[in-house]
Amino acid sequence: MKPQVHMIVGVSPSAAGIVADYATKLLGGRTRIISNDRALAKALRDLGSDAVALPDLIPINSELDLSAYAASYAFIERVGKLLGSCVYRGVALSGAVEAWLFNTLILLEKSAPVLADIAASHEHAVFAMAGWEHSYLALWDIAHQEGRIASDDLCLSLESGRLAPWSAFSERRIETYVDAIHDAGPLTCARLVRAGRRAGRHAVHQEAGPRVTTLFFLRTNEYVLYLKPIVPLLKEFRKNGESYSVVTVDPLVVKNLDPVGVESLLLENLSDDSSDPEHLRLLHAGGLHRLEKALETVHSQLKASSPVGTAALRYCSGDVFQRRVLEDMRLVDALIDVIRAQRPRSVMIAPDAIPTARVVAAVAARFELPTVTTLAGSVSSSIRHMGVYYADTIAVAGEDDRDAFLAAGYDPQRLVPTGSPMLDSIANASQVVDRAYVSERIPLDPSKRIVLIASSQLDPKESTWIRAFGQAARRRADVEIVVKCHPNYPLERYADSIDAAKGLPVHFIRDIDLHPLLNLSSAVITDYSHAGKEALLFGKPLIVFNFTGTPYPTNRYDELGVALLVTDVSEIDSAMDRIIEDETLLARLERRRTEVVVNRFNYRNDGRASERILQLLRNGTRRRSEVRAAS
Repeated sequence: MKPQVHMIVGVSPSAAGIVADYATKLLGGRTRIISNDRALAKALRDLGSDAVALPDLIPINSELDLSAYAASYAFIERVGKLLGSCVYRGVALSGAVEAWLFNTLILLEKSAPVLADIAASHEHAVFAMAGWEHSYLALWDIAHQEGRIASDDLCLSLESGRLAPWSAFSERRIETYVDAIHDAGPLTCARLVRAGRRAGRHAVHQEAGPRVTTLFFLRTNEYVLYLKPIVPLLKEFRKNGESYSVVTVDPLVVKNLDPVGVESLLLENLSDDSSDPEHLRLLHAGGLHRLEKALETVHSQLKASSPVGTAALRYCSGDVFQRRVLEDMRLVDALIDVIRAQRPRSVMIAPDAIPTARVVAAVAARFELPTVTTLAGSVSSSIRHMGVYYADTIAVAGEDDRDAFLAAGYDPQRLVPTGSPMLDSIANASQVVDRAYVSERIPLDPSKRIVLIASSQLDPKESTWIRAFGQAARRRADVEIVVKCHPNYPLERYADSIDAAKGLPVHFIRDIDLHPLLNLSSAVITDYSHAGKEALLFGKPLIVFNFTGTPYPTNRYDELGVALLVTDVSEIDSAMDRIIEDETLLARLERRRTEVVVNRFNYRNDGRASERILQLLRNGTRRRSEVRAAS
């Protein structure tokens, strides 16, 4: 009997028992459960299941991880070139295809070797997936189509605490996702047109008003990372009496800018099914029909050379994909209306390197408007850590970021060192103010030193070394550890570390500003997190832990001579003592910080990055005929 693969989606750690029972009763024998969520995999292991997290099978920055990203970008680049003639009002529609493909491609590229291992081991497998993504169907399909894996069920979904077959999904979900698998015919807008009888156009119509200096197009994530460099910049605009407007498709931007007094124009309903049928007909005539035909050509041309890519391309069909393309087309309409009404001198895009950034940059180019972006974190020359930037000018924090872009083939004229607006506050940080802020949130002993841990959550064995640092702090009796949990992850992801540190002087907190913690700390512990740069800019001694056996892809602080490297848990006790009281080491680290840190990590570190970026936006920058990075 061939090994079978089954899939359950929408699973939380609290439902681990249902998944374990399903795997045992249905499949029995040797069954491995694979999850995209570490907390879920741990909950399953606690129940005795053979469970593993996909991020642990293919760790971040491993050879397989980096090759998956490289292969995915290479395939997307080929698709983009083949679709280059498909445009709508001067904007290429290939961006919607690329966005649709990317997550699917990454999942497939990473999962293909896992599926091969399952087939070779003759184990059954259950993919237990947190949340829901359309790419999960592509994963099941490639397992089935390659003939190595047999499966009797398409997919199961966990809803309302019970397992339900796909047929129990709502009609909308059935139409959206299952039809994409079974529809082998050409793409069509028929279903969208039928749905569009309910409402009117989505384009934004504004009366012409006063001209603004800069139009900000913003997006963010749940943890507001991408707004951190923007809020200080908006405050600089206000201080200088410069006009601006904020446009977004993201309600989170509105939610997080309202409290600081920034009004945003939310472009709503761009992805809604309902639209005026005549408008849909015009959109279809304006580019979607050509895109449909081009995709058929792409599929036939790439089928032999990239089975993983063509498995992903099969999902560029049906209503879901068409909604994504139409969303881009409606965004083009809306941006053209806004720009004509507000007549900005420049456009700020944040973040860049995402599909909507490509659309915004293309519309700005149509009006010969210069575009600028800035960074919310570190980059490296690897496509996995950089992506593709579309703005004319990239305001880089310092030489480190500039070197990464140059190594990736970017034109040096696009790269302007300005410092980072999110680091402007360092120049005026107050210990008194920051201690009051932190004390309201963490019950610290004011007589003890603070040693801060701020990592990227890269190491799956993080709980082991956090416990070791906690034990070193308890032994010394003059130190408390604060673990600043990564804002991209829920606190539940740190459950193992919290359990391991019980009874030790270790505090875990996520929802707190990093800078006051850095300002108050006697030392900082990190991996390759951007927090290490910020610690160095505060003048703090730094410990870098790296238990991977290979150098980090970026931010190798130890190689710059500005950090003490720890490569084994047995070194932690000594490292804790040295980073606090070894005067020779501390003097050497301080000397190297003085020599390399400021211009490398934050140009001048003078609190004036926002002022310099405002000047770029006020004066405009030279337009380029094409936005691309060298291959």
